[in-house]
Amino acid sequence: MTEAPFRWCVGFALIAVAAFGLLVSVQPFTGDQALFASGARQLARGNVLYRDFWDVKQPGIYAFYLAGGALVGYREVALHLFELATLLAFGWFLAATLRTRFDHQWIGAAVPLLVVGTYYATAEPVQLGQVESLIGIPLFVTLWCSVRAGAADGRGRWLLGAGIAAGITLSFKLVFIPIVVAFVLLALLAHFRSHRGDRGWRLAADGAWWLTGLALPIGVVVAYLAAHGQLETVRWTYLDITPTMTDIAGRPLGRLVEGGTKTAARWAVPLALAAYGAFATFRRGWDRLETGLAAWIVLGIPIFALQHWWIYQYAMFLVPIGIFAAHGLDALGNRWRELGRRRIAVAFVALVLAVPIGLRIARNTRDVVTHGFAISAEDRSRLHADVEPQYRAAHAWARHLRRAGPTPRGVYVLGNPLDLYLADRSQTVAINGWSPEQYNNAVWARLRGQIDHARPTEIVVDTFSDHIMADRSPETRRLIQRLYRRVGGFGADTWYRLRTAAPAAPSYPSRAPTGWDSRILGATNGQGRCRSTASATSNSTPSSWWRPSTCIPIGRPSMVPAGIETAGLPYRLATMVSAPILTRSGKRFAAAASSAGGSFGAIAPATRVPNSAPRNAQPAIARFIAQPAMPV
Repeated sequence: MTEAPFRWCVGFALIAVAAFGLLVSVQPFTGDQALFASGARQLARGNVLYRDFWDVKQPGIYAFYLAGGALVGYREVALHLFELATLLAFGWFLAATLRTRFDHQWIGAAVPLLVVGTYYATAEPVQLGQVESLIGIPLFVTLWCSVRAGAADGRGRWLLGAGIAAGITLSFKLVFIPIVVAFVLLALLAHFRSHRGDRGWRLAADGAWWLTGLALPIGVVVAYLAAHGQLETVRWTYLDITPTMTDIAGRPLGRLVEGGTKTAARWAVPLALAAYGAFATFRRGWDRLETGLAAWIVLGIPIFALQHWWIYQYAMFLVPIGIFAAHGLDALGNRWRELGRRRIAVAFVALVLAVPIGLRIARNTRDVVTHGFAISAEDRSRLHADVEPQYRAAHAWARHLRRAGPTPRGVYVLGNPLDLYLADRSQTVAINGWSPEQYNNAVWARLRGQIDHARPTEIVVDTFSDHIMADRSPETRRLIQRLYRRVGGFGADTWYRLRTAAPAAPSYPSRAPTGWDSRILGATNGQGRCRSTASATSNSTPSSWWRPSTCIPIGRPSMVPAGIETAGLPYRLATMVSAPILTRSGKRFAAAASSAGGSFGAIAPATRVPNSAPRNAQPAIARFIAQPAMPV
């Protein structure tokens, strides 16, 4: 096949893949994708992985979401489309690198359809955007560069490329070390056998090239962690916590059976072709690439068995299965004329095997069509809520936070990260609350310390996490009950607010009195000049009180207890006190705010202040106002 027809075949295959991908790109996030997106969003705001946002996963998946967020934003559709674009580019790379390996060159154009197309055609929302969905890219590049390194020409640069791809693989998931090592051994052994003289020096040189490549991405990660003082946290996470998590959470056999059955049924066509292709290529003798693909599958089985058996983890096998399936299609094409009447039986079997994947495509199509083709934001919102019910609870909490106003101490979610993702607030407790069933006593102890230190303004605890706390960490449960009070809930979610934070006041005046402005009070800097605080909210925000504005120096140390800078004077108290004082003297004022440094300023008409005063601050306010007015 000449170059032009091959390109057309690849183009048609990628269009089919894109169609399957667009069909699922409007699907909602589930907890994992929401966790990755929320974490990446906090990293984009200057937080540090593991210090400010802790997860047992390696940094690679957060780097992927961070790159996607920087390019297209953090909305569900945007990040799904970013993944689709990445996998389409990978599909083109597969076709370009494998086109000469088949007797029928058009088979090379079908590889993207067998690999990436199968992924998108059979994907449920929980399977999108996972580590295993992406890990095939650097793993295949590692294998391909290792195979190319078996040739004499340019051996060093191919080993360097294999090392870089291997480092990227390990930055996504360290557990893939056995597969990465197997790939590089293929290259080293091939060169070792072909050069009998001075083997030791050659192996040392080859190993140096590969290790140099490996050190580049790993070195970037280590430098980032070291710069932020997180090497010990990473050691604790990878070596002390991760090995215990699977045993603590358990591996339900039902999860393995359900996920394995669904995957085998939906992948029935490529699995049957892959079995035939592996047999056909084995009979003629596997080359290094095919040996590497077989090693990928064989070593991947125990790697899969060591993990949690989630359905999305089967995607780690899709690249070798898809390539062997292409070989099976190639071998079938060579024998097609010889089959005679048996071709009808083969077509019938293929049709039957394609039923499960067809049903999944129909399900995804129905979801989109019944929600107005998910064209408008409203349509997509309804689709998300219908497919992933947690969206309703997450939206309810987001509305609650908007009514409550600013959360100066941040928030925390001990439950589904969709709550955090849709609220778009900063999580000030590092330990994420998505997998409490996997946490050992050390993680629970660290979580308690972080909650006690950060004391986020608002938190969510879902029923599942509450049961886990009651069983495994009652101390954490008691801490939350001591520091927080329940303020509402939705579904399985219970909402809590820090006891020292006053509730929102929706019944308060929504507009300032005549002649008053709406600038937010800034704490003084010791010289009587106001420094800006949070950005001003609109006049319609009901959770604020009004009081005089314009900070001026008083010239005397603060007599108000620390923390009173967050105290808002109730509307009636402000007007009752300020009116006579302002009448008696144009330069005497009714309220004050103290900064952390201890100085304060007086305030004249009219600044709106968040109504977040702790109850025990009100007597101090009254005592301060009752003092004689100071000369200015």
